[in-house]
Amino acid sequence: MILIIGSNHDDILYFDTIISNRRKEKILDIFDATFGTILNQEVVVLSDVFSNYLSSSLVSYIIQRYFVVLTIVVGRCITVNNDNKVGDIIISREIILGDVDQVSERQVKLGQIPGLPLRLRVDDNVVNYLSKAFEEKTDSDAKVETYISTNQSYTLESEMDLFRFGDRLMSSERNFVIDNILGGAAVSCYLTKVPCVGVKVVERVLGKKNLIDNYLKVVQKFSAVGKAIVNVINDIGRRDVIGGENENK
Repeated sequence: MILIIGSNHDDILYFDTIISNRRKEKILDIFDATFGTILNQEVVVLSDVFSNYLSSSLVSYIIQRYFVVLTIVVGRCITVNNDNKVGDIIISREIILGDVDQVSERQVKLGQIPGLPLRLRVDDNVVNYLSKAFEEKTDSDAKVETYISTNQSYTLESEMDLFRFGDRLMSSERNFVIDNILGGAAVSCYLTKVPCVGVKVVERVLGKKNLIDNYLKVVQKFSAVGKAIVNVINDIGRRDVIGGENENK
């Protein structure tokens, strides 16, 4: 089974409309999930998930109840530099937990949970198949970058000070994006050895207003995201796309 999770219904609308053999189910008596098949692959689609706290709990629960082989987090993200633009599609190469700071308590780096790697790396096969799907099956390109995932939403550039340790940001990458649910899903998937990847559209640049035109650009890109992911779902059905356990180090 493939788990597709987003914050808003718009995030998962493409998948919700193409699912066959659908059935509805309440997850933990609160969250509406849609079960069914896409290209003969079993899927579960879930939205209205806000914060890493919720995504971690929900993903853990679903993985424990069902045979999940891949978790895909979709929706919107924020960029913190001008190299990324509104409407850009960003595939996660790795995920860092932006609001974790155990530096003074343990021998860890900023953003690292003791006992876990700082960077939760995404399965290379999943990233490569997604990148290829965008190139061959859509009219949109996708970038592969680091995600910093937090429970807090940011609006000001000065809030980046929270990510600094000395004179460096916690990510050594020039380009990275921020979201609010990928980190929790990634932790649960790391612990259960299920590949997890984020495929999100840049909604705004940090420090700039979120205009209505931004929303329209993002929604237009959701179709490309959906097509690429469905192509990967098809590949999973035909061959061994996922390379076993996560290669987090």
